[in-house]
Amino acid sequence: MRFDSVRRRTVSDPLIIQLGALLFQNLGHKRAWDISARMRELARLLIQLQHDGHAITLTDALNGINFDKVIAAVEAEGGSYTDDDGRRLFKTLAYVIKVAGSLLKCAQLKRGVALRKNDAVS
Repeated sequence: MRFDSVRRRTVSDPLIIQLGALLFQNLGHKRAWDISARMRELARLLIQLQHDGHAITLTDALNGINFDKVIAAVEAEGGSYTDDDGRRLFKTLAYVIKVAGSLLKCAQLKRGVALRKNDAVS
């Protein structure tokens, strides 16, 4: 992974690291570039969430309170726009699809950690 601000954000978030470890275990070292790309997509989403000045982790972002903020960040990072017919489209639709799948996997990981810790609140 390149050494930049996205990488620093990636390695500072425990849930992104946990997702990367799970994907590496399932996919192996031959798909390391794909795993790195998915981790960087989530880090870019977190950077977009932090534009309002709040330090937020992916674990904090995956709850009902921050749902609208996450949707707005995905739309901003994906380049949401409205065409002439009034349809909402994205400049980078692949990013939106991939990050949605990654967020779902992270939510499952968060629930699994909460179940292991017997944490009913999380």
